[in-house]
Amino acid sequence: MTPSRLIHHPNKLYFKSTAKWSNSFGWQGLRESNPRSSTLEAAEHGQRVFPVRVKRHPKKPGKKKVQVLVGSWIKEATTYQDKIDEWWDMYPDATPCMLTGDFFVVDLDDQDGSAAYAALSLDPEDALFAVEAPSGGQHLYFENQEKLRNTQDDIAPGIDTRGVGGFVFAPGSRTTFGEYKITRGDFLMWTTVKRTN
Repeated sequence: MTPSRLIHHPNKLYFKSTAKWSNSFGWQGLRESNPRSSTLEAAEHGQRVFPVRVKRHPKKPGKKKVQVLVGSWIKEATTYQDKIDEWWDMYPDATPCMLTGDFFVVDLDDQDGSAAYAALSLDPEDALFAVEAPSGGQHLYFENQEKLRNTQDDIAPGIDTRGVGGFVFAPGSRTTFGEYKITRGDFLMWTTVKRTN
């Protein structure tokens, strides 16, 4: 894969990847019946994971409230099977999350985010991997050689990012709001390729 690069606009930084991910390997993501097994599968491919519980926000209709089920997710997220088994023994219905940083995720909120992304002449097809969020938005995965960090509406309204110091719901995971559905690419195959290069 070719290195990712930054696109500079006045007073802001925008991310774009020069890599094109055209293959689809058909990984279906986390299995609804057994999130533990699929969480372990992600961990076996080098992804540090931890459990959360997702509820409807009591004061913001239509919004989610995420309860992290470990003390310090950024420190405790792990690839170790024994720890993952311990967590999912305690929280069998937990939603798995993955640390970002080694990869970078552009979070497009529903139609507003997608429109803002297109207005910046950025193409979702440039992403290495894509996930549709329950809201109708998208999570676009990129390499993160520049070690980019998190942003909240800094690039444009409806566009957030998750990099160093952030996390995302694992592809294929399910919450009260629905599934984070893989629409293009194979995340585990991509991480395997990265680790062997």
